[in-house]
Amino acid sequence: MILVVCRSEGFFSALREFANGMELERFEGEVHETLKERIASDRPAAVVYEPFFFVDPAPYRLGSPSTRFIVVGSPGDEDRVEEALSLGAVSVLHKPLIAREVLNALSLAV
Repeated sequence: MILVVCRSEGFFSALREFANGMELERFEGEVHETLKERIASDRPAAVVYEPFFFVDPAPYRLGSPSTRFIVVGSPGDEDRVEEALSLGAVSVLHKPLIAREVLNALSLAV
């Protein structure tokens, strides 16, 4: 399962469309403690997240060390995306989404 932390249902729908049948679930709870608990209990293969919510994936990885984190970059987010990659995100998806980029990033994670 791939957990998606995003603000937009439209983004989630586009991601799901390009994910080629992979199991995606949108996280809609409190981001910090609730997300940590969710990752520790469900142990998703990957978490796709916008840097609006957090930049450093390390605190969220503690409960599930094998979970991979994929940051989503929008125009203007370049510094946050670069920081997220330096802190342990394994890949980046750029908005607007491109089908091949989504499949490549998600395939690396699962």
